[in-house]
Amino acid sequence: MPLIASTLRGLRRLARDIGDITLDRTCLGCGRDAGVVCETCAVRLDQPPRERTLLAPAWSAAEYEGLTRRLILEHKEHGLRALTPVLGRLLADAAQAAVQDPPHAWALVPIPPHRASLRARGRDPLLEIAASAVRQLRGRGHDCRLERTLVWGAEVSRHTGSSARSRRSMGAALVAQGRPARSRAAAVVVDDVITTGATADEAVRALRAAGIRVHAIAAVASRSLAVR
Repeated sequence: MPLIASTLRGLRRLARDIGDITLDRTCLGCGRDAGVVCETCAVRLDQPPRERTLLAPAWSAAEYEGLTRRLILEHKEHGLRALTPVLGRLLADAAQAAVQDPPHAWALVPIPPHRASLRARGRDPLLEIAASAVRQLRGRGHDCRLERTLVWGAEVSRHTGSSARSRRSMGAALVAQGRPARSRAAAVVVDDVITTGATADEAVRALRAAGIRVHAIAAVASRSLAVR
């Protein structure tokens, strides 16, 4: 049975990769054969990052609607990896805005997926985006790296669509692994979408509890009701 499940996951990943090959020439914004996101639609994505206040300053590159929402869902739920550098650029823009006066060294710390999500997708979409963002930030001259510091201390229920109160009831679900001294860099917590902000706040609490300095929070997008 485990072999069958592993084989099915492998077939799903192969189908996703084939999908990348067949779809990466069609713009998801306008449908033209001009790349996964054409230059015209890319301009629509190029907006000034915006800030809101959570436990740390939180920056997002776009609102979670329209084309941005479609790109995130296509990448996350349908495995369209050709979108990774596009979303990575948006996350890099948000992170760069978050560290306008950057420390000498800083690190992007992605919020990890729940085990059920990782099993279902066979991949960690946010980790892919964060890794792309780090490469692009380094290309811009930043001393930045990726650190997989956060882990789920206990399996908790999925939060999508839940209320802010129920999200805050997670308690110490996220924990920072390893010794605090292993990272002297300021941390920037990253996520794909900020909704109520409860998950990002929990990540900040977990890092601070481990003695890790949190500089900011950055996300590809934020729901409009959460943007100030």
